[in-house]
Amino acid sequence: MLDRIKRKLVTFITGYYLLILLRHKLTNKKKIKKIQNRKIKRLMKHAYNIPFYKEKFDKAGMKPEDFCCAEDLAKFPKLTKDELRQWVQDMVNNNPKKYKDWYKVTTSGSSGTPLETYVSPRENAILAANWIRILMNNGYNPLNHKVLALKKPELIKERKGKDSFVQKFGIARRKCIPHTIDGYEILNEVNTYKPDLLHIHRSKCIQMLMYAEKNNIEVYTPKLVVIIGEGIDKNSKPLIMKYFGKVLFSSYGTMETGACTFTRKGDIEKHIITLDTHVINIITDETESKDTGKMLITNLFLYGFPIINYDIGDRASIKIDDNIPYLFNIKGRINDMLKFRNGYTVDYHAFYIIMERMIEVLQFRIVQEDYEHIKILLVMNKKLNKLSEADIENKILSQITNLIPVEGIIYKFEWCDELKPDPNGKRRFIISKVKE
Repeated sequence: MLDRIKRKLVTFITGYYLLILLRHKLTNKKKIKKIQNRKIKRLMKHAYNIPFYKEKFDKAGMKPEDFCCAEDLAKFPKLTKDELRQWVQDMVNNNPKKYKDWYKVTTSGSSGTPLETYVSPRENAILAANWIRILMNNGYNPLNHKVLALKKPELIKERKGKDSFVQKFGIARRKCIPHTIDGYEILNEVNTYKPDLLHIHRSKCIQMLMYAEKNNIEVYTPKLVVIIGEGIDKNSKPLIMKYFGKVLFSSYGTMETGACTFTRKGDIEKHIITLDTHVINIITDETESKDTGKMLITNLFLYGFPIINYDIGDRASIKIDDNIPYLFNIKGRINDMLKFRNGYTVDYHAFYIIMERMIEVLQFRIVQEDYEHIKILLVMNKKLNKLSEADIENKILSQITNLIPVEGIIYKFEWCDELKPDPNGKRRFIISKVKE
């Protein structure tokens, strides 16, 4: 009942936490570290009372009092995506009423392994407040700026196109469009709505700009553009910077941890960490320089399903400037787009929508060998394999053929024990070998 009431008051709760976060100066090294250390101690004491984490403490021979700062936290056992998925799934299945009024968070699936977790209304409010704070640090004004955002279609359907209480007064104006629509449709929305802030996935931004270039159509330039969901690779960077270089900034995070870094407008390289909401430790190995390695992310305000030393395989370099850590060269997931002879392209969002419903599939990868041949690699979820391999293949094939309206494509399925990461440590699930 209390969670249901909090959901109805989420706008006001978000505003409350936003005011608190805005008081924290991320570049005030003494105060921000003091806040972070206090939250680390509190989180670890709480986690020790959760059986899932109590087992990790005991196996490592550690106690909550062993953790007083970010450096201490790096010694705690890593949390894998598979562990988090199974733990959340078991808890929700065993006590569904407890989480009835919580928010379900579904990851983008850009690694080929979608995940569901849950956050309480309070935690969801802090996630939103931190994101608004990041935007405001780049000049966003929630009172009079309007936002155009790409969202999952089911989230848009859930809102039913209705404005919130404050939006009816012209505050926090936003328009949400499905992240499954094509580039020309996004371009039309941008040029028609003329947003002050556009937040868009890298692959969708490229689709939109490629269409504009090909058809010689002018692109409206918002006051702010933030790339979300995917890293900007060296191939896409020139095109994006050509159109949005002066107004572009970037933020790193995951759906399950929330945004935890951001760059300044006009800069997509130097990432400031939100040290009062997250800890990011860089774990190096012998083959790398001492300041480059794998990121382990800890969220400092998730208490329902704490995320501590989360290892999702993303990498970065860290540099210390006046005792403040900054991240560079963040290597997140970057998927290819499928490209066909007629100019039709398909990005990862559409495949994700298909595969997130396939609970029998643990991992998947789509490999475009050439214009006519697509290979679909699958890993069976052995705990949920209610369908045969043939039934799963037919179910996927019927949806993919509707997704890709191109004749003459030959699809081949291949079942694997595991889909290994790419040589760079990432795990793409859309790989195109087509050379343009």
